[in-house]
Amino acid sequence: RDPEDAPAYKGVVHSEMKGSFSSVDTVLVNELNRLLYPDNCYQYISGGDPECITDLTYEQFLETHRKYYHPSNSRIILDGSVDIDEMLAFIDNEYLSKYDRIDPAPPIRLQEPVKASSSVIPYEVGEDEGQENMVHVALAKIISRYDDLQQNAAWSVLSQILVGTNESPFKKAVIDAGLGQDVEQHRIVKHMGGDKIVLLDGAGSASRNNNVTDGFMSMIPGLFANIMGNTGKTDPNLIAALANGR
Repeated sequence: RDPEDAPAYKGVVHSEMKGSFSSVDTVLVNELNRLLYPDNCYQYISGGDPECITDLTYEQFLETHRKYYHPSNSRIILDGSVDIDEMLAFIDNEYLSKYDRIDPAPPIRLQEPVKASSSVIPYEVGEDEGQENMVHVALAKIISRYDDLQQNAAWSVLSQILVGTNESPFKKAVIDAGLGQDVEQHRIVKHMGGDKIVLLDGAGSASRNNNVTDGFMSMIPGLFANIMGNTGKTDPNLIAALANGR
């Protein structure tokens, strides 16, 4: 290397992270989290953004570790048949007593629903892939708390009905309309809420983002109204979804 060249980062883990973060699905989910959770820590990438990691100083790294990786922020769970007094004494002597107590990190704020917004973000494709039919559209919404078991179960059943198979009404309508080559649904459960993410993979015959997005969004109200009007308690798709609920 020429001594005058700017420093280059070639760490193995950092390079692996950059490779992982080039995935279009990762790019989409990270952007959705930023839009859905502006008021709490879930807007950030938990392991760090490769684009920003190299800006972190060693002093900042140490201070973050001292502040958050501290017993005051821990939860200690004892399991099994143990002598409680003996075990607590051991934990105190070998661990807790070696630290000064600090104020614990504040609890994670419950994210309130945010105003609908949109974002267009680029992603890299191979030189031999071209840009035709490479548009991806993602739709996401915070739907419930992580601990609302009944509602989360209901959303799992509903998503199975809508996009669980190639004949599911939402998935079939999108593909038949030429708006996409596939539709996937992911429910990501977070500590302070869950989000329902519907991914439209591949832009069908369209090659411009607006064409796909406009068509996708315009068909949703009528499609769901039709599904709600035709789905009853004895619907076979509902029974199948309940049997295969995740």
